[in-house]
Amino acid sequence: NLPPDSTPFVGRGAELAEIANRLADPVCRLLTLVGPGGIGKTRLAIQIARNCRHAFLNGVHFVPLASLASPEAIVPAIAQALHADLSGADPAAELLDYLREKELLLVLDNFEHLLDGAALAAQIVQHAPHVQLLVTSRERLNLRAEWLFDVGGLDFPARSVTETGVAPEARGAVQLFIQTARRVQPDFSPTPADYTAITRICRLLQGAPLGIELAAAWARAFSCREIIAEMETSFDFLTTSLRDLPRRHRSLRAVFDHSWRLLSEREREVARRLTVFRTPFCREAAEAVAGADPHTLLSLVNSSFLSQSPNGRYDIHVLLKQYAAERLSTRPAEQQAARDRHIQFYARFLHHCEKRFTEGELATVMTEIGAEIEDIRAAWRWAIARQNLAALNEMLESLSAFYWRRNWFLEGKTMMAQAAAAIPATEANRLLLARLHARQADFESWLDCYDAAQTLLEPAMAVFRSLRVNRELAQALDVLGRIAYWKGAFSKAAACFEESLGLYRRLNDHRGAAAALNALANTICDGEADYDRAWPLYEESLALSRQLGNRNGEARALINQGAIAQAQKKYRQAKRLYEQSLRLYRKIDYRHGIAAALNYLGQVASLLGEYDRARAFLLESLDLSRETGDRHAIVSSLKQLGHIHRDAGRYREARRRYRQALRLALEIGVTHMVLDTLLGLAMLMEKEGKAEDALALLACVRQQPLEGQELQQKIERCYEQLTAGLPPERAAACHERGEARTLVEVAAEILAE
Repeated sequence: NLPPDSTPFVGRGAELAEIANRLADPVCRLLTLVGPGGIGKTRLAIQIARNCRHAFLNGVHFVPLASLASPEAIVPAIAQALHADLSGADPAAELLDYLREKELLLVLDNFEHLLDGAALAAQIVQHAPHVQLLVTSRERLNLRAEWLFDVGGLDFPARSVTETGVAPEARGAVQLFIQTARRVQPDFSPTPADYTAITRICRLLQGAPLGIELAAAWARAFSCREIIAEMETSFDFLTTSLRDLPRRHRSLRAVFDHSWRLLSEREREVARRLTVFRTPFCREAAEAVAGADPHTLLSLVNSSFLSQSPNGRYDIHVLLKQYAAERLSTRPAEQQAARDRHIQFYARFLHHCEKRFTEGELATVMTEIGAEIEDIRAAWRWAIARQNLAALNEMLESLSAFYWRRNWFLEGKTMMAQAAAAIPATEANRLLLARLHARQADFESWLDCYDAAQTLLEPAMAVFRSLRVNRELAQALDVLGRIAYWKGAFSKAAACFEESLGLYRRLNDHRGAAAALNALANTICDGEADYDRAWPLYEESLALSRQLGNRNGEARALINQGAIAQAQKKYRQAKRLYEQSLRLYRKIDYRHGIAAALNYLGQVASLLGEYDRARAFLLESLDLSRETGDRHAIVSSLKQLGHIHRDAGRYREARRRYRQALRLALEIGVTHMVLDTLLGLAMLMEKEGKAEDALALLACVRQQPLEGQELQQKIERCYEQLTAGLPPERAAACHERGEARTLVEVAAEILAE
């Protein structure tokens, strides 16, 4: 994921060789390229990464940190670069777990303003033995594991050709000047007098690439001698006025001052306003936020104040952005107006994305929002600060949908909570607050925070009912029903889904109806084991989804029909349905669905006696679920792995997997998952020749309140089978022993083994 080169890489041969040698040393796990701003640390790091990209099994990954506002944002930034979905309560721990078995180079660029987060680098070194870190920073991280490499300027002619025997054009700094000058003046051909002036420019800037590029950009308007004359005047003034700045910063600031003075007033105005962007921006955004017309943008590109990537987006070098932002900060009214226009632009952008989530443009709209997410985050925060409720209302739907589909549940919860906490609880704000709370509750539910989710949902639903906002009410009912379903309260779940289905049908919302039909059928299967009643509901959901071209809905219905076929022991039919579902989920890259389909394929492969295939499916499902943070799915995969190892006679490994599943199920606090895992353990005990212990365990399990008929039937069948295999008096003793113990005691004993 390395950024593309906009220009050829120049010089640095000795530095590249030395850094490559250091990275080849297995002791060097964390190497920081240290140097002042504009010295070329980022470009050097990218070239190093490009040169050694084949040396790492899992590749090289570039993580830009310059736009981050706080150390807390480092983990999500790394996860985004790695395409790792972190959605649990502890993203840092999930990241470390993700990296633990990886072999890769992680390039963390522009760390200097996030030094309070440097401990994460130390943790990666400690917990991920095959990961190397290459960091760029103006300051060292001050970690024990850190190796340092001081980055200086490009090679420049410090002495005459007579003394060195090296022509100026062979030096990297001079090559960069000529290359940049030819971009703005294609026929630029330096004379001997020009080489003398260029050499002086490079010396004055001590080879700093950014300063050289800025100076050379004016070759279209001035001779090389005029450029150095202007710069030397500015440097003299700066040396006198700003003695507390590092020497190289004095030189760079002089170039900035010089370049700034040569811009027109219109160009300076646009350049100031463009600094509100957090990441590269498109022309439409620049026009809306900064009032930038194409001619002004082109002028700023030609002046090297802006750069333009091959995809047409514009960017400002981080140091130039800081310089222009300082200028903007002296004009508070202009700064606030630019931020307000920034809010409006991204609010409109997200509002226009709403329908595109349902019209076959899902992949495109997700990519587009992902490209703008840093600026969207900034617009959301500024809208909160400005109490721009109209903008928050416009942004809410698409932003929530984006977070949900990316599985960024923790960030989604945080963004909704921050907005809700800042909005006054007035009558006029009731609906917006209810919508924010409902979205927050949805994210809380995916993070297994059921009580918090219900606390938020109930008052929100009361608002939706009183205002007759039926679409919002239907969506909230879906969330409440899902929570009840996950907790095993199937009758409550069914009531929620039946009500939401009725609302969707009145609204003529076929997509919502398809989802509600599917959820209701799931509840009937698990709660009543009434497959004849559930099957037509899945059929209707499937038909609606196909009519809409909704692949996610289609895959969802197919996988659940497969589950019915599996329950009815029609294993080949179940396998075909799971495979169809998996193909659809892979096409839309929906990781929750992919993990679920793989889990079910693992189950049916095990039932067909294909234990190696089953294990492969389930391990892939487990990895995906860990990436997305879906703890329910993790428990299911671990439990199924326990079943496979049990049936294959690998009892020790089966017990290990069951214990992992039990521990996580207890953490989540969902009773039916705990009981289902204990059922698997009881069946393992029977195979190990411990029938009496198995029966005592099931006697404890049987007395727990449980609504789901499907699981109850499984428990009863196993209990009756164990009872029939023992003499009556011994079976009675096991029954008495099991009923005398609590579920907590039994679970604690199993986990302590």
